[in-house]
Amino acid sequence: MNHTHRSGPLVPEKFLAVLRCPSCRASGLTVESESLACPGCGRTYPFQSGVADLVVDLPLSPPRICEDPHYRRWVSSRFQAHDYFYDQTSLVGRVQRAGHLAVRRMAEELPEGLTLDLGCGTGAHYPYLRNPAQSFGLDIDQPSLERLKALYPDFFVVRGDAYNLPLKDHSVSCIVNVYNLEHMVFLDHALEEMARVLVQGGDVLIALPSEGSLLWEMGRRLFTARRFGIGGLDYRRALAIDHFNCIWQLDKAIKRHFRVVRRQFFPLRLPSFHFNLVVIYHCRHRDQEP
Repeated sequence: MNHTHRSGPLVPEKFLAVLRCPSCRASGLTVESESLACPGCGRTYPFQSGVADLVVDLPLSPPRICEDPHYRRWVSSRFQAHDYFYDQTSLVGRVQRAGHLAVRRMAEELPEGLTLDLGCGTGAHYPYLRNPAQSFGLDIDQPSLERLKALYPDFFVVRGDAYNLPLKDHSVSCIVNVYNLEHMVFLDHALEEMARVLVQGGDVLIALPSEGSLLWEMGRRLFTARRFGIGGLDYRRALAIDHFNCIWQLDKAIKRHFRVVRRQFFPLRLPSFHFNLVVIYHCRHRDQEP
């Protein structure tokens, strides 16, 4: 069943049922014209360009380093960078797609269920979703979500904060997170929220760049730094801020919050961060028996 009111957007019942108010944490949100309404605090959350906006008024503030002009310039060019990284004909594009493909293969081995594409951005992982009809996306960047909706208008997406997910406890069967955790300033907050909304017995599939490794740094010098380190942009400084977490930090944090069922490496199968570019994880709750 889909819920709508007058000319309001369609919200499939299966997605509406898992949402909660990020302010008072009440469930049972309803669709009212061009917004979602909370029965607990009475607050309404508008739809913007087909995107349900469920971000709290006072999210966690980023550190002052994020005001750095090189970082701000890099962030403002995110769509140009996205098109470069996902160029189907380039070596960089092949590396970028490797994480998506590995996550898709892992997903095909799991039971079907409601899937959250966390940090969905412009929809890079949408073509790799096992079952898009049983999946929805969440990201905090409105322009990226609007670009996604232009490409995939039937895909239900929410503007939300990874540190305060507008989702009920134990509400999704699988969380997909591709090339996202390296950007998280408050990494443990994000991982705690992922664990909270995951059902018991659910699965988390994560793909990460091997940020800080020898091979990753070599690739950056040979390809992306040459491509974007022009016009006065200090690309290496911008990326040092954009990628808050290196692969060693990420690996430890994931293991703090989840039990790692499987870990894969690309392009080599050797379990070494230094000699690979992408690391893929299949995780479950730590309290689940192996």
